[in-house]
Parts: sequence; C-alpha cells; structure tokens
Amino acid sequence: MEANFNKITINTKALENSPHENLLANAYVTFEGPVGNFTIKFFTIWKSKYGGFNVEPPTNLQRKFCSFDKKLWNLWKEDIIEEYKKSSGHTPEDNIPVIKE
Repeated sequence: MEANFNKITINTKALENSPHENLLANAYVTFEGPVGNFTIKFFTIWKSKYGGFNVEPPTNLQRKFCSFDKKLWNLWKEDIIEEYKKSSGHTPEDNIPVIKE
C-alpha cells in the first residue's frame, strides 16, 4: 500500500484541569490525503524540568502506541511545540529551547 498525503496539520488543546502540574496540553496530528484523513491523538506537552517544553507520544502506563524514526520525531516535537506556543499566546521573546533526546 502506498499513501500520499497533501497536508499535515497540528492542533493543540490546553488542559484546564490538568491531572499533573507540568502537563500543559494535548496535541493532535492530522494527515489529509485524496482518499481521506486520519488523526493521531493524545500527544502530551509538558513543562520540562530542564526549562522549556517537551512532547511525549501517545502512551499508557504499559506501552507507547506509536513508534517514530528519531529524525522525524524530533521534527514533530519542534512543530508541536511551535503550534502550542502560537495557540497559547507565547511570543517570540518566550522562545524556550526544545529538549531533544
């Protein structure tokens, strides 16, 4: 099977009543293509203990639901954090480094 996607969009949703003080938001990545769309939900955006933000893929206590090539994952993390900054009102002066693995 070969799938071609025309567009990838990222949306974030701030968590008002977060179960953890450092958990800030969820992110959703949607792939749009000529035959339809699909979305990967529940990436989490955290306030990093090292300063800045970090992103985790969808998980539960036992396992990760998605596995990514490291280069792709680092690009996605940066894009997800940039979208979070825009949607939550952060300004360019608030640029906080992305924590890379």
